Amino acid sequence: MIPHIDLKEHWDVMLEDEQVYSKNMNFTQSSDSMLIDLRKYLIDQVFDYGDSTELRNVTLQWAIVYLEILLRKSKLDVLDTDKDLWAASALLLASKYIELDDNIPFIQVLRNLGLKAYSTEIFIKSEKVLLKALNWELMIITPLHFAECILNHWAI
Repeated sequence: MIPHIDLKEHWDVMLEDEQVYSKNMNFTQSSDSMLIDLRKYLIDQVFDYGDSTELRNVTLQWAIVYLEILLRKSKLDVLDTDKDLWAASALLLASKYIELDDNIPFIQVLRNLGLKAYSTEIFIKSEKVLLKALNWELMIITPLHFAECILNHWAI
């Protein structure tokens, strides 16, 4: 039997490894540590919003992948100002792609989770920015896909 690995625990370990790697490489730029801190915050927010809206782990995984691509393509200061909005927007976009219609959270539900400062229009604009960063390609092959293939092959 294959052991179950908690997705949140897996991401936390990966972030810790990244921090250790950054320290060992003696990065002197403050942007590297800022990027790690921002990534950790965004991932934590995705998990918090995902738990509150009862989304599946695979949806959280997709939201994190979308945020990672956005982090690579955007300026750090832009993402740092509205961290909660970006985490919620990535989760919303991922849920629209992965979840069944009944499980997709409404923007109002996300706003009730502490995002009241952001209007529906701002959510829509942030989703457009995400879609542009993704080149409108929501299906992105990740290592998770390979792991699922291997695990499904063993289960047969």
